[in-house]
Amino acid sequence: MFLLTGILHFYLAINPTPETGSIAGLIGGIVYSATGVLLLMKVGFARWLGLIPIIAIVMAPFMLDLTNLDWTMVWFPIELVAVICCIILLVKKSKG
Repeated sequence: MFLLTGILHFYLAINPTPETGSIAGLIGGIVYSATGVLLLMKVGFARWLGLIPIIAIVMAPFMLDLTNLDWTMVWFPIELVAVICCIILLVKKSKG
């Protein structure tokens, strides 16, 4: 899921829209892709990095024009699922 959102962010960096900046897309693509790779490699702290999208999920309603939704909004549900999965992994790790 993180690799998918990383690819979407890279796409926005290459083809920016007026609502999204190309620098923000590039940074998001790097962070999410790196997190996805680290999760696949089963690096321990990657589960904590998986909580980074909480920032974007919380800020999105304040920064985006929600009256004009386009296809780029597809990554928000994906990020939400990814964050929930990372929280589950962190809780499982702390219990056992």
